[in-house]
Amino acid sequence: AILDMQMPGMDGRNLAHHIRETHNDLTLPIVLLTSLGLHFEAKDDRTINAHLVKPAKQAQLYDALLQLLHNETQPRHLITAVPYKKSINTERFPLPLRVLLAEDNLINQKVALRMLERLGLRADVAANGYEVLESLKRQSYDVILMDIQMPEMDGVTATDHIRITLPPERQPYIIALTANALSGDREKYLDVGMDDYLSKPVRIEKLQEALNNCPLMKPQNP
Repeated sequence: AILDMQMPGMDGRNLAHHIRETHNDLTLPIVLLTSLGLHFEAKDDRTINAHLVKPAKQAQLYDALLQLLHNETQPRHLITAVPYKKSINTERFPLPLRVLLAEDNLINQKVALRMLERLGLRADVAANGYEVLESLKRQSYDVILMDIQMPEMDGVTATDHIRITLPPERQPYIIALTANALSGDREKYLDVGMDDYLSKPVRIEKLQEALNNCPLMKPQNP
């Protein structure tokens, strides 16, 4: 539920409390929107799962909802966001990188594609490792955003196949995506042939940073 703090009759905070009291068996994430300058100690209110300060950017709302959806089976923590002070600089991608997104979850696909669009990039989509390999038969890619857990063939197996079968000039820059971020994961995925690692929910700033590490984005020596 997305509730505005300032509503006539019953404000968002009281409505959130009412929902929790009358539906205590309902595992419903609640996002509260407050105006800039309005004093509200969200961290002290356990009925609220996310607190966004208006005017909230669409990307912030996406981030908050995605985190809540990913954590639906885990103890919830408060997500807080204030308006961005500046927008993402999309001019850092002067080259039209050929990107393949390997992700089986439709919501995650839409969110990732929108992030890439904000960065001035487009991507093809594969829902599992087999589709990744089929896509690579049709064309080369500069970057693959590779989800680790996919049906039929996971990201690690697909990466291993790519590193063994493709010639050096066709090797893509592979960025691992995983929802289960554990200590040592980065090193583990680098050891199996991946080039970088991002934990879900992916933030656009981290995605931009990872894409900028792609060799094609580095200045070429004359």
